[in-house]
Amino acid sequence: MELTKEQKDIVAYNGNMIINATAGSGKTSVLVAYAKERKDKQFLYVTFNKSMQMDAEIKFKSNDIGYVKTSTVHSLAYNSVKASKFKLSKDGLRAYDIVKLLKLSKKKVPSVYHFILAGHIIEYFNFYCNNAERDFTISFERYHNSLPEDSKARAFVESSAELILGKTVDLWALMNKKKADITHDFYLKLFQLSNPDLSNYGYILLDEGQDASPVMLDIIKNQNTNKIIVGDTHQQLYSFRHAVNSLEGTDYEKFDLTESFRFGDTVAFLAKKVVEYKNYVGLDINYKIKEYL
Repeated sequence: MELTKEQKDIVAYNGNMIINATAGSGKTSVLVAYAKERKDKQFLYVTFNKSMQMDAEIKFKSNDIGYVKTSTVHSLAYNSVKASKFKLSKDGLRAYDIVKLLKLSKKKVPSVYHFILAGHIIEYFNFYCNNAERDFTISFERYHNSLPEDSKARAFVESSAELILGKTVDLWALMNKKKADITHDFYLKLFQLSNPDLSNYGYILLDEGQDASPVMLDIIKNQNTNKIIVGDTHQQLYSFRHAVNSLEGTDYEKFDLTESFRFGDTVAFLAKKVVEYKNYVGLDINYKIKEYL
């Protein structure tokens, strides 16, 4: 297809960059065009979503491009740290299992306190695994600060901070020693802590960057190679899984793809009118609408 001016500027640029691509703006096509211009280089395409990875693999293979490896971030981590040697939990972390595993209660029937304690150990463990910080203590301070002020949860964490932190470290050690089933978050964090070297790839393409967790972004940012992060600031889906908008988390050169090819002039006209009406009620519209008419 004929590239737009915005797309041509991206393909021509060499260096780390952020691409903020609106829905339907052909971001994968741009990445394909970018790779075609650099056939002598090796590319690593990574994304959070498996279906996105499979779709991208088909598009890269169907074009005249050199070597492009496509992978999800978790698959990359799983294979690199040989996570298959561990036993992966089928049900994830559950409070009752944590009470038993960490021996939080000496009684046959644990109290409500112990289940609440187990819940916070699980929450902090997940927070630590998805956070870029490597130190347990510093990460715990951030976990504490992330809780709403004057909330019961924050008060509980403050009163049981040492116990929550200590038992979370114990949980990590048990998984690391293969004495407890691991989670997907665990082996992803283990991958980060292993300081992976992906510099054999000339370029790393991180797609759906708005849904990357801090630990995913940290893994990519620390690579001594060219990094391209693509996403849409308005389509974050996984914030409940500690995702951050990585499009705003770097000082890379920024590019925008503002023209959508997903709909025609009629739909564009209606969308434009809706935006205009929102302005009448004082809503701030922070994105650009292409002038179709």
